[in-house]
Amino acid sequence: MKYGKNAAKACLLAGAFLLSLSHMYGATLTATPSHKEFGTIDEGVNAAINVVIENTGKAQVEITNVQTS
Repeated sequence: MKYGKNAAKACLLAGAFLLSLSHMYGATLTATPSHKEFGTIDEGVNAAINVVIENTGKAQVEITNVQTS
């Protein structure tokens, strides 16, 4: 999937948050890439990134209520 600049940031932040929570429940979520620096982007210009979030742990993970900001 392609995401706009704000959605990509939200996705990466959500991924980092989920990664921190996942260790409490025996799951491990891995985001690839784990970081993307967009640099300076003019307002109104779209930026895109493909992000894969994979459960590399041993427990099931349910992702709900994903929102962009």
